[in-house]
Amino acid sequence: MKNVLFALLIFASVLFAQQEPERHISAKIGLGTIKSNSPEITSLSLGLAYASTFGFLPVPLKFEYQLHKKIEYFFPGEYYEQTYPYLQTLSVSAVIFENISPHWFLDFDLGLVLIHDRVFDNADTFSQGVSVDISAGYHGDNWLYYVGIDYGLGVTQHNPTYTNYFFSLKYAF
Repeated sequence: MKNVLFALLIFASVLFAQQEPERHISAKIGLGTIKSNSPEITSLSLGLAYASTFGFLPVPLKFEYQLHKKIEYFFPGEYYEQTYPYLQTLSVSAVIFENISPHWFLDFDLGLVLIHDRVFDNADTFSQGVSVDISAGYHGDNWLYYVGIDYGLGVTQHNPTYTNYFFSLKYAF
């Protein structure tokens, strides 16, 4: 509940910020692994994110949702009533963006994550933790293309973790 209130306060501060914020919306797809006191499971991940600058903070914040699901879920087949392990994540991260040249950049995100853990059929838990995202890419006028690695670690419940190697497309407005 505290995490939801924190996210709502941050979102409300966007609405009342004094300066015009720089905003980005992005989507990513990747391959990686998920686990929760279990062996690693190969997963496909999909993610959506919104990042914005705020007048009262020295760095932009990124709000992100990701779904990491066992890769066999996406293959065709006859799997009647079979369940597939997955993790869902909500995160708030500080973003450090560093231009290397006029069109190439490095991006480093560090933040807090809430992980919905459904790796086991009989477990439906939520865990708080930390997330780290390191990426590099190319940017034009409004579009940014980048690849990177995303890692999350839950520190409560079943210690869920995820690792994700991704490709992302970001639009600045």
